Amino acid sequence: MYASIDIGGTKTKIGISKDLKQFSDIQKFHTPKTFQELKSKVESVLESNKTYEAISIGAAGFVNRKEKRIYYAPHAVFLNNKLAEEIVSNIKYKSIFLENDATLAALAEATHGEGKNYSRVAYITISTGVGGSIIVNRKIPDTIFNFEPGHHVLNFETNQTFESLCSGTAFRKKYGVSPEEHDNEEIWSEFGKNLGFGLHNIILLWRPDIIIIGGSLSKKSHLFLQKTKNTLTSLQPFKSYPNIEISQLGDENGIIGGLELISSIKGGLSE
Repeated sequence: MYASIDIGGTKTKIGISKDLKQFSDIQKFHTPKTFQELKSKVESVLESNKTYEAISIGAAGFVNRKEKRIYYAPHAVFLNNKLAEEIVSNIKYKSIFLENDATLAALAEATHGEGKNYSRVAYITISTGVGGSIIVNRKIPDTIFNFEPGHHVLNFETNQTFESLCSGTAFRKKYGVSPEEHDNEEIWSEFGKNLGFGLHNIILLWRPDIIIIGGSLSKKSHLFLQKTKNTLTSLQPFKSYPNIEISQLGDENGIIGGLELISSIKGGLSE
């Protein structure tokens, strides 16, 4: 038995698998506001009378893979400085792994999604915050800390970051409405332009073969993606950019990536 847990800033997903190939059960709920509430909810889904071969936890924040510690979670501050084992301390398991949630989603996209036929896959999630990672040859880069592309600065005069310009939180703060409920073309055009500036830097730093965009705001891609591509064309020094695709795995890519992480560590990389 294996468990893959994805703790996002807004929603938490838990997938249970018997064979690392498919889920026998998936539970989704709004991320609680306190650590004890989260721990209680997660452990009630996993059930204390069961033993797991391995558990993967993806958290929306800055994680130390070596220590298996969440250093900073801006959208779930109660997770700050928590160890992975503290989240499931009443559950029996043999191995536990901690990773950034967007990194696990990136791994899923590179192995099961739009990036499965590419060597260098960049994934950017646009939701409560902005996160992402580069996956090279189906592997997560071997660094102690995860990437945080959402925190790179796009406007040095105001210190505005990729996240403070393109996240769902920023959208609601600036326009006073939820992005999921808004279809104003002028506003989405501005959003698409800002996204283009952010992806421009991602391309120059990571040089991916493909960029996959996920997260709740990706559902509005028909309103902003062309503006993003036009912006990239105007910015890129070589007037070209990698393929840009919208995730087809949806909000389950994080828990899919968790299973893939367990599988790869156990030496059974899935097809």
